[in-house]
Amino acid sequence: MKMLPRLLSGAAPMVLGVAPMVLGIALAGCTPLPPVVVVPNDGFEHLPFGGTFDCDGKPTAIIGHRHDVTLEHGCRRVWIPGSNNDVIAYVEPGASIEVSGNRNTVVYRLVRRGAPPKWLDTGL
Repeated sequence: MKMLPRLLSGAAPMVLGVAPMVLGIALAGCTPLPPVVVVPNDGFEHLPFGGTFDCDGKPTAIIGHRHDVTLEHGCRRVWIPGSNNDVIAYVEPGASIEVSGNRNTVVYRLVRRGAPPKWLDTGL
């Protein structure tokens, strides 16, 4: 039975005796999995990490911290309770953007002509 090496301060991590560089080369050709979106009982799709996501008219919440997020294809409702996020949201006319977290930067673009989104900012 092979034992995992103990990670000491300053030591390079090993995976069953394989150097990280070899492991990195093996993973370089892998296709990333689609993002996991949590849909709790509040009706929002919760995004706990950064990236580009398809709203497709669904209510979306960015619950993570320090993420770069792009929301595409016409969001109707965006809620940002997280902090220090940079968000670009492509929204439907008259959409709702609610910011309750701290130090978020939100830029929106309408997917077609119409009323600007309604803003509710209770964050700092």
